[in-house]
Parts: sequence; structure tokens; C-alpha cells
Amino acid sequence: MRKILLTGAGGLVGRHLLPLLNEEHEVYTISRKNIGNNNLSIDFSKEWDTQLLPKNLDTIIHLAQSENFRDFPGKAIEVFNVNTNSTLKLIDFACRADLKTFVFASSAGIYGN
Repeated sequence: MRKILLTGAGGLVGRHLLPLLNEEHEVYTISRKNIGNNNLSIDFSKEWDTQLLPKNLDTIIHLAQSENFRDFPGKAIEVFNVNTNSTLKLIDFACRADLKTFVFASSAGIYGN
């Protein structure tokens, strides 16, 4: 059984992916909403510590994005923290923890209509 961290678990893609992953894997989630038993209380819009992440993960699936992505430049710092800084911190954590798989899906705004 793989240990997976799923960020953005309450979002459009995450909420559909989570039940599928739960069938065969131990899944930890990060979401603005409390999702299930293994939901971690981490707010990507503020400073956070990778020490809060579970040990011995196999995979990170990073789907989180700022809910304020349309409020640019007014919410630029919050958007940067969620969409960019959290991604960098998760990638650094994955490298240091020697994870073999890191999946990143960019925000919907990048793809257009």
C-alpha cells in the first residue's frame, strides 16, 4: 500500500481523485476543507513547515491552487504562496525524502477555456 499526499483534495480534480486513491492506498490530504481522517491542517497561503508532512511518503500529487487566483494583483502574495512557494517547498521535501513520484497539475487558468 502506497502512502500518498494529495494536495487540493477538495478541489475539482482532487475530490474525484481522492475516492479512487483511497481504494488501494493510504492517502493524506491537504485541503481548505477538512477531508477525511488523514487531513493535515496546513494553510499554504501562510508560512508552513514541511515537518508537518507525513514521513515515509511514496508519492505527492500536488493539485492545490489559490482560491484567489482571479484577485491579482490584490491578492498577489497569497496567490504566490499557494501556487508557487508551496510547490517549491513540496518539491524540495520530495527530493530530500527521496520520493520517486511527484505529480503536479497547474492551475486551471493556465489552460484557458
